[in-house]
Amino acid sequence: MKPSKPAPGRRLAAWLAPLLPLGLLLALLCVRAVRTDAMVGAYTGCTGCVRASVLHHDALLLALLAALLGLDLLLRWRALRWLLRLLAATLIVAWAADFAVFAALTQRLYLGDVLMFGGEGHALRDFAAALLHSPQRIDWLLAAALVLATVLATLWQRATSPVRALSMLALAGFIWLLWLAPLAPSRYVHPEVVDNLLEVNLDNAVDARYSPGYRAALRNDPPQLAQRCRTATATPTAKPDVILVLVESLSAYHSALLDGDMDALPRLDALARQNHYFTHFLANGFTTNGGRIAAYTGRAPLPPPGLGRTLPLSAYAFTRDTLVDYAHQAGYRAAYFTSGDLGFVNSKPWLESLGFDHIEGAENPFYRGMKRWQFNAPADHALFARVLNWIEHRSDPQPFVAALLTVSSHPPFIDPDTGKVDQLASFRYVDAQLGWFHDQLAARGFFQHGVLLVTGDHRSMTPLRPGEYTRWGESAYSRVPLVVMGAVNMPKVINQAFAQTDIPASFADLVGIDHCRSAAHGSFLRPDPQPAGFLLHASGQERNRVDVYYDAGRRQASYLLDGDDSHWQGDKPANWRRIQRYIDAQRIREAEFVRPVHAAD
Repeated sequence: MKPSKPAPGRRLAAWLAPLLPLGLLLALLCVRAVRTDAMVGAYTGCTGCVRASVLHHDALLLALLAALLGLDLLLRWRALRWLLRLLAATLIVAWAADFAVFAALTQRLYLGDVLMFGGEGHALRDFAAALLHSPQRIDWLLAAALVLATVLATLWQRATSPVRALSMLALAGFIWLLWLAPLAPSRYVHPEVVDNLLEVNLDNAVDARYSPGYRAALRNDPPQLAQRCRTATATPTAKPDVILVLVESLSAYHSALLDGDMDALPRLDALARQNHYFTHFLANGFTTNGGRIAAYTGRAPLPPPGLGRTLPLSAYAFTRDTLVDYAHQAGYRAAYFTSGDLGFVNSKPWLESLGFDHIEGAENPFYRGMKRWQFNAPADHALFARVLNWIEHRSDPQPFVAALLTVSSHPPFIDPDTGKVDQLASFRYVDAQLGWFHDQLAARGFFQHGVLLVTGDHRSMTPLRPGEYTRWGESAYSRVPLVVMGAVNMPKVINQAFAQTDIPASFADLVGIDHCRSAAHGSFLRPDPQPAGFLLHASGQERNRVDVYYDAGRRQASYLLDGDDSHWQGDKPANWRRIQRYIDAQRIREAEFVRPVHAAD
């Protein structure tokens, strides 16, 4: 008796089953192309300019999925077939995570970041929960449903079929050939915006190590930058207390005073007009860690070679010519305050290595019973109240420098007053708390002898807004406010270019201690602000790129990191060799700092 043929409908379903996950993934790739194009078009004014580039690069992922499904149909070993499906499902989930990170933070998903932040489960959970309460929650839910459907379709049991397998493999080859076909690179964005997940992770230029010969040459002949030294002629009779506030994600575009279009800082803008503010102040990195490294150590957060694009804080355990070092030389106590979790990315050991005398975070009993937000932190009002409480109960006669790190305005920008995701409301809340903190300090007479500095830890990890690039060019990725209030003699408006790395040397000048600073450091807490010879910004758009600002910040060059093959792109400053050696030497030193930690692991 001949076996009965399956019904035409079942035969068609059998042919279409392997194509279903491909179709769903193609839909997802189209979503990324449209979303990326919209984000790019908002600041380039060119709509539709990168859709083809994004789809072209993502075609490789489609080819890989087709190949995995084709092999699944070809093989008879059940265990191996399931392994192929799990690999395909993992590829889809990784793509979805990369898309989510880019849509929310304008960053790509790097393996190094996964290894660094993957263990911070509570922070990731809180971030995901906040997205589901955002105004775009329907879009996020629909995207999640589409990803889930793609994964389930990929795992769906299918009978082996050599004919269908060969068809799928042929389709994979055809898509692969499309991916190999040359496409003119987009001139509107950095390559990492349009590259697919595998391309951005396989490009390991930033990870390339320096050769032993080059390292030895730098040790034997270290880079010499021009030095400016100050010898204190007398010990200041009144040493001002200093409070430095790094505000999470505070950016120039939030400030109407700085020609930003959001107007989220009415109180801080008003305080800036009454005191001192900078029109051209830069963050040296693109993350909170980068801002802390720059502001506390005076070194740019350059990525160490061989560590997969990550910024492990242990690589930046500098102890000389730092904010804390200068504080101790001047007879100050150095304190660190945040309302966030000190265990996040192992912050506390690093802060201890810098020499802070007092360190506290979310665990402090002052916050007991308060509602918690991102990183287990109460709202910023509680942080400022805690610092005021600490000042009032101090019995130590020494002057102090206090470094504060806020949390409330961390993406996804939850407004503590309403619990809703709303960037404008979130920064209006933070602005009100900064105003309240200032008023409370003023009521206590702090500004008769003290100085308050307020700046951002980095430019917000969000797409550039319309007009930002037109106004500021590449520096739009690093522009943050800086407002200085209190007992300091300096101009009201500083139009010269300064950066977070100038903070330690500026403090040293303010408190009047002997010190020398190189061309990489400026000083601004003085009647005659003196900019650095050059400023560095470690790019978040291209992880192997360091932007170098020179000629008083008016010109910008790019130095591309690639071990011994590191090189300049386009124009370069006149003293480019010294700057290049300075960057390379710092990166080599960072890697040497962190290597014993990894060896111990």
